[in-house]
Amino acid sequence: KLQFLYFIGTQPTALKHDHPVVMKRFLLLVSSLTLVGAATPTITPTQTEEVSTTLPTPTATATASSEVQCGDIDPTWYERECVHHLRNATLAYCVNELYGQESVEGKSSVELGEEDHGKAPHNLLVLFGMFAVGALVRYMCLDTAVPFTVVMFLLGTGFGALGKVLEWDSYMKLADMNPHLILYSFLPVLIFESAFAMEIPVFKKVVVQCVLLAGPGLMVAAVATGLVAKVVFTKYDWTMEACLLFGTILSATDPVAVVALLKELGASKLISTMIEGESLFNDGTAIVFFNVLIGAVERKSCDVDWNSCTDQCYCPKFTCELKDSILSILGNFLYVSLGGPLVGLVIAFITVKCLERVFNDTLIEITLTITSAYITFFVCEGFLSVSGVLGLVALGCYLSYFRNCISPEVEHTLHHFWEMAVFLTNSCIFALAGMIVALKAFNGLEGTDALYLLVTYVTLNVVRMGVLLLFTPVLMLFEYKLTMG
Repeated sequence: KLQFLYFIGTQPTALKHDHPVVMKRFLLLVSSLTLVGAATPTITPTQTEEVSTTLPTPTATATASSEVQCGDIDPTWYERECVHHLRNATLAYCVNELYGQESVEGKSSVELGEEDHGKAPHNLLVLFGMFAVGALVRYMCLDTAVPFTVVMFLLGTGFGALGKVLEWDSYMKLADMNPHLILYSFLPVLIFESAFAMEIPVFKKVVVQCVLLAGPGLMVAAVATGLVAKVVFTKYDWTMEACLLFGTILSATDPVAVVALLKELGASKLISTMIEGESLFNDGTAIVFFNVLIGAVERKSCDVDWNSCTDQCYCPKFTCELKDSILSILGNFLYVSLGGPLVGLVIAFITVKCLERVFNDTLIEITLTITSAYITFFVCEGFLSVSGVLGLVALGCYLSYFRNCISPEVEHTLHHFWEMAVFLTNSCIFALAGMIVALKAFNGLEGTDALYLLVTYVTLNVVRMGVLLLFTPVLMLFEYKLTMG
């Protein structure tokens, strides 16, 4: 969810050049609905830049003509840094014309504040301000039923709106952070701590129910949400593939929001373990669905009716086929879902062996857990393209099961350290997400879009309730039963 939200915030130009109507509203609707508590599988800038790759683009001669208005183009960080990846010839031409080859490093250094050493580090001020406000909000919410994370999100939204009105641009730059930096910095802390703190005996008794909800349950919810979008969102004229992609993005429960809210609300150990386990497991299913459907939305395997194209290079009439066979899709699912846990278990085994050689050294033992969490996520997501979330779940559960490898005098301090890390991370994430929503998510929102947001919010809750009712007979067959009481 965070990466998708930040990608929207940092890629407004990309939306203008490829699909000015469909894709902009698609991304706007999904980004705004991150408040519902839905997660998003990883989406990279390259994937979105490849949207409508089969559509005709200007030739070099046509691009160089006087008809191209490069002065109105405001390239994003990705478009400046990765010109060779852009599929829009006009945009690539204008970026080269306006900035040239040597402007990449120069522009980045300006954004990083390296050229003017006299400027105050406003980004750091905002960051530590979030931590301070988080501590204050936590203190005020101690004796109330109000979730700490919700308050931080609302405060972040208010700060972003105020900064937008008063033009506090130097204090708003934190919202332009690279989406991959956000994902790789924050997610390992949240997921590892959640898995490491999980009670393994309880988790073993509900693991089948978690897999059932994360697999078939997610599929049913994605299809139902996509069908509602196809029927209701007539103004957008989405294809069925786009509607199913929309349903897949919003149907996966969010491990970040779920874990934080369950702890704040003090839910029972049974229901919290089941929901937390499902939210951690459905990442693999959602990624596979996403990768299958994004190919159709990008139209890599589509026959376009060129007579239907408009002057904006948007061709609404086309027929698509899946570019991968059923066996290939199944193999990809197994690779993503099993590869992550395998990597996590291997790194967990090495970490346990290292911890067994250390006794009562707080610094070394805490450092080993931090290092193992980040290395697991980096190897899974950055090198092997498997589920980093599932890898962290396997790592955390393995270390929790063999927690006797941690020295007795260190264990208490270790848990306090990870609790503090999660608190600081949640303070930053939810405040930052609020800033992004206030600054960028609702730009160009129309009355129809707001109505569709409300419909989608209601649909997600109704579909979620329907999925639980549908699978309740099966969920009640196990030792820990999910009842209606």
